[in-house]
Amino acid sequence: MVQGESHNMVRIKVVDVGRSGNPEYAEYTQAQIEEFRSTIVTVLTRNLMPTADDFIETVLGASLACHYWRKDLSFVGAVEQVVQDIERTMGRGY
Repeated sequence: MVQGESHNMVRIKVVDVGRSGNPEYAEYTQAQIEEFRSTIVTVLTRNLMPTADDFIETVLGASLACHYWRKDLSFVGAVEQVVQDIERTMGRGY
């Protein structure tokens, strides 16, 4: 990590109840968060889903949780899993 970069870290609650039984948090730089959002917009657009800011934030939270629980998935894989889950749950009626 670059010196001084730790001051620019954003702490995000990833899950309410994690493996420890307590909330789990992760720290990311603003650049990482923007990269996550860009990835989400790409996946949503490819799946013909809305890209409103509040929806992106919802998918971001769900994707970080999915990535936490599914270490076998990349972040992109986690986003795709969340999108599939949303499509299945909502019957594409969003």
